[in-house]
Amino acid sequence: MKNSCVLLLTISIGMFLSLGSASPTTGITAETQPMQAHHLQRRAVIFRPLFVYRQQELSKQKKREESLQDRLDYQQQLAEHQRLMKEYEKQLREYEQRQQQQKQHHGHHHH
Repeated sequence: MKNSCVLLLTISIGMFLSLGSASPTTGITAETQPMQAHHLQRRAVIFRPLFVYRQQELSKQKKREESLQDRLDYQQQLAEHQRLMKEYEKQLREYEQRQQQQKQHHGHHHH
C-alpha cells in the first residue's frame, strides 16, 4: 500500500516538474508541499468512506444473521402452527364422520 502511494506521489511531482519546467528548482519546493498535504487529504477522503462502508456492511450482516434467526424461529412457529391446524382439521373430520355414522346408524339399522 505504502509503495503505491509513494509511486503516486513521485508521478505527481514529475507532472509538476514538467508543468513548471520554466523554474524547476522553485517548482519542486513550492509545489511539492501542498501536493503532499493534498495527497494525504485525498487518501483520508478515500479511506474514510471505505471504513464507513465496511462498518455498515458488518452491521448489516449482523442484522441479517439476527433476522435469519428470527425467521428460523418464525418458520418453526409456523410449522408448529400448521401441524396443529392439520391435527385440528383431522380431529374435526373424524368428529364429523362419527356424527354422520351415528346419524346413519340411527336412521338405518346398518353402518
